Amino acid sequence: MGDGLLRQRRNLITTCVLLWLLKYGDVSFSKFSLAGFDVEFKNPEALILAIWIAFAYFLYRYYQYFSGEGTEKLKRVFAAALEQKCEPIITNLVKSRYPTNNDAIRYSFAFLKRDGWLYKGHALGGPYDPATGSSPGNGHFELAIGRWKLWKGILSAIVDSTFRNSVVTDYLLPFALACFILYYCGADNWEGSFFRLWAHQA
Repeated sequence: MGDGLLRQRRNLITTCVLLWLLKYGDVSFSKFSLAGFDVEFKNPEALILAIWIAFAYFLYRYYQYFSGEGTEKLKRVFAAALEQKCEPIITNLVKSRYPTNNDAIRYSFAFLKRDGWLYKGHALGGPYDPATGSSPGNGHFELAIGRWKLWKGILSAIVDSTFRNSVVTDYLLPFALACFILYYCGADNWEGSFFRLWAHQA
């Protein structure tokens, strides 16, 4: 994770935790100390509004950095998990129909998807027969393998990528936390809700 994305992630999580503490702890502001001076608020809502503005800014900035780095990393991790989990299933499906398939042709999920869920293999024949000038059973074949036949591998890849790889929590956890804050702190049952603050400003 790059320094820029890491910094925006930290800022977003910090503002999320701060908003959660303000509501859950029922915190109210009347004054605070600044450089040894007590600063009193005539409008305490201004501070909470400033935190909401910071939250929106950091969420947008994190999205910008995530779009450049996070999406590609997530794709690579998920693609690798799909290959690892689906390759044995594809191998078994092909070998059950064509036991002599040339193993030099990969049993790849990505290739299968690219070819419209049609596996293109090459069955290796028996010993060369001089009478016919060919090897019995030798030839190319196509085998349809639908996604539904791979559902166990796909599900396992999703679970593995989500819970056993840090990339999901690294990149997607801040979005999940931001969505929770919008739901929890944005509800109309709190004075600091952005709906109420917006109504007061209007």
